[in-house]
Amino acid sequence: MNQYVAMIITALITGFVTWAGTKKNFKVALKEQDEKIRSNTTTEWKELYEAQVQEKNELKEEYKATRITLEEVKSKQFEMEMKLMKMEADREEEKEGYQIQIEQLTEENEELKEENTVLREENALLKGVKVNGKFNE
Repeated sequence: MNQYVAMIITALITGFVTWAGTKKNFKVALKEQDEKIRSNTTTEWKELYEAQVQEKNELKEEYKATRITLEEVKSKQFEMEMKLMKMEADREEEKEGYQIQIEQLTEENEELKEENTVLREENALLKGVKVNGKFNE
């Protein structure tokens, strides 16, 4: 019987040692897995943060380039508006010059018509022909 008791005690001690070792290994494995998960999570959050920082910096650069382009466009627009205003002023001045020329030519034309009428009458008097419905003697 002592033999059976010794076998049972040996089996119990072996089972206890195996159970304790397995439990410790399980705790160590669980702890390692937890640390690995935390490390992965930290790494993923860090990568996400770095990606967002990089995207933010890229957006800042794009915004800066867009702002510079917008300023250039506004500057060119202002230049074009100034050129257009100058062209309109020049055109208006030119138009006024033409209007003055037209008036002068109209006056000159009227004077020449009057002079032409007078010369025709003088010519008719010299030739003795009918002027304005009357014979000249």
